[in-house]
Amino acid sequence: MRAEKYKIYNISINLGEVIVVDVAKSDGGPVFDFQPGQYAMLMIFDRDGKLMEEHPFSIASSPNQKRSLQFGIKMMGRFTRRLAELKKDDEIYILGPFGNFIFDQEKHKDAVFVAGGVGITPFMSIFRYAFDNNLQNKLTLLYGARTIESALYFQEIKQLEDQNKSFKAYFAITDEDVSADVARAKKCFINLKMIWETVDFNISDKKFFVCGPPPFMTAMMNCLKRMGVSENDIFTEKFSMVPSLEQSFGDKWLKYVFRGASAIFLVVLIMIFLNEREKLAIREELSQLKVAFLGETINLLEQQPVTMQSQAPAEQPIQPVPQVQQPIEQQKPAPTKKIIIPRTTIS
Repeated sequence: MRAEKYKIYNISINLGEVIVVDVAKSDGGPVFDFQPGQYAMLMIFDRDGKLMEEHPFSIASSPNQKRSLQFGIKMMGRFTRRLAELKKDDEIYILGPFGNFIFDQEKHKDAVFVAGGVGITPFMSIFRYAFDNNLQNKLTLLYGARTIESALYFQEIKQLEDQNKSFKAYFAITDEDVSADVARAKKCFINLKMIWETVDFNISDKKFFVCGPPPFMTAMMNCLKRMGVSENDIFTEKFSMVPSLEQSFGDKWLKYVFRGASAIFLVVLIMIFLNEREKLAIREELSQLKVAFLGETINLLEQQPVTMQSQAPAEQPIQPVPQVQQPIEQQKPAPTKKIIIPRTTIS
């Protein structure tokens, strides 16, 4: 697998936040084969003409579209800001496909898709593929966005819904009131109650696909677990802030260390890990010092009695104790001498 050269033939920016870019092979040939839900690696040139670090983005177009690829990309760093500056006919390199976040029309007969923000991108590939092939799989979408206008692909989703009775879309809008004219849309967050109501309180034989920013993913996974959905029936694709850090700092090692997870969370973990290692090293050094100190102390204690015994014979001749006791013994009457007074008779 090698990167191939593509040309941009259409690029637009939605509310200054999301870039929608369409590309085609520079040689006019067909794009690579992929499955709905997969992603590709994009490489672009910076302003100095140098090739920038590759970044992964989900494919939004249908696998049936053989002449072009579409990507919906959140602006979140140096790479995507540079991408937004590109124009029609500018060249980029694409490598792919990658990923296991794949819709299988044979296995996923009843699928529920939960999207947050730009997490709708891989689902669009799935919906377009289902419509292109006139699939009868039951597809249900729960899409969370700040406003109707910021809901990427909103109009196309409504059109697909009108043309396919097996597809239903529900919108959770957080930052504005929703007109009653918009079917199945209300001001709320996607929560446990909304998911239960959407699936008619029945999770049997359903497969759940979840895609969005890390906090959104965590909240949705908690809801599904509380509903009793098996982990085997949940498929996830995380959109994290890792590319933003890579693009901002430009360090290659960040890509390999932090990709796939929240950068701040991992940095904190690594800092804690490093501190613990330092503490452990200090503890080991202190332990070695303690052992050495105790060893020296024990040696001194063991050697001290031997030294005293070896010096004792040299000190005995000058001990004053016998000299002090001798005069005391001379003052006492000798026990063997007795004074005998002869008896005298007085008449």
